[in-house]
Amino acid sequence: MAFTHSAGWQANFGGVLKSVGDGGTYGAMCVRFGSEDEPDTTGEWFDEFTDFAFKSAELHAPLLFNHAVPIGSSATAKRFSDTVFGDATIERVPGGLFGTITLSPADQLHSAVARMIENGALRFSTGSTTQFARRDGGGRITRWPIVELSLTPQPAEPRLPKIRPLQS
Repeated sequence: MAFTHSAGWQANFGGVLKSVGDGGTYGAMCVRFGSEDEPDTTGEWFDEFTDFAFKSAELHAPLLFNHAVPIGSSATAKRFSDTVFGDATIERVPGGLFGTITLSPADQLHSAVARMIENGALRFSTGSTTQFARRDGGGRITRWPIVELSLTPQPAEPRLPKIRPLQS
């Protein structure tokens, strides 16, 4: 499973931090198709029949850090959670969905996130909202319109690979 935002959810804005990461284009699986025999840590799973509300070959969604939930109570944690990093691109691939993001080395917060990715600290997680998402009662997620893609150190699906730099 991924993260479900409550009804009326809106992304926050703002934040800066000093760091030096290379920036560029990064990607990884952001949804892994599972089954009743392979649920995530919450006991849920997506499969090839889950409706992600794609209207074309690609979906664009805002990129957040940890679903806009601070990791800790520091000012730095709040800066990360308050930032919208631009749009991510999501596409269907065999076995799931693949997310691609671009981070600017000129932006201090983007650079800090790039450094975390380059150090192998982050994976993707998708977010939907309670009014859009549907489950079958047995753990299968039947509808999951993606409203955001998050960078997170601990996704509900631990078998997702770490985000990595993509070759241009």
